[in-house]
Amino acid sequence: MNPLRAIRAHCMECANTAPEVRLCNLTKCPLHPFRFGTNPYRQARVLTEEQKSQLAARLTGALSAPPYTTGRQRQENPNG
Repeated sequence: MNPLRAIRAHCMECANTAPEVRLCNLTKCPLHPFRFGTNPYRQARVLTEEQKSQLAARLTGALSAPPYTTGRQRQENPNG
């Protein structure tokens, strides 16, 4: 479980229901800004067109690559 999910789980346990988490008025709680399971201080990534095309090419390459094989599979089938 990642830290934000752990915070969300804690808030759900504290408030009992999702609407109560939304209405939480314990603003002095250090977890209050993170109660929805997101980081409110994280800024969205802004990508240039060049960066977008590079990421798209990388994704296309990854999707067309053969599936990953483990060492055990290689040992069982040394000719393949």
